Amino acid sequence: MAIDDCSTTAMPTKITSGLSATEREQLGTLFSQIATAAIVLEDLFHQMSEDFNNSAIFAALPVISKMGYCADLGAERLGEILVRGGAKEWFMPPAYHQKTPEVEVNHV
Repeated sequence: MAIDDCSTTAMPTKITSGLSATEREQLGTLFSQIATAAIVLEDLFHQMSEDFNNSAIFAALPVISKMGYCADLGAERLGEILVRGGAKEWFMPPAYHQKTPEVEVNHV
């Protein structure tokens, strides 16, 4: 699996072979904690970006999102609840998730 590829097709199907139930649960918790840490970092960087126009901040955000997304995939594979969700939840901007009012279109 490439470092930048965390798609489910690239993940091994027997990720937990040889692990006890307790070890699988611990590993799932670890993935969930990584995803949660990514959310905290992402929020912090978004707050910082409002105060500073720093390209390093903007460059770090996709990396943090990818880290969280991969951790969520790992947690899901181990039976844990997703911390944030799938690719849309991790990679799309907040405006994408906000409800927009329905607009009626009149065809003339």
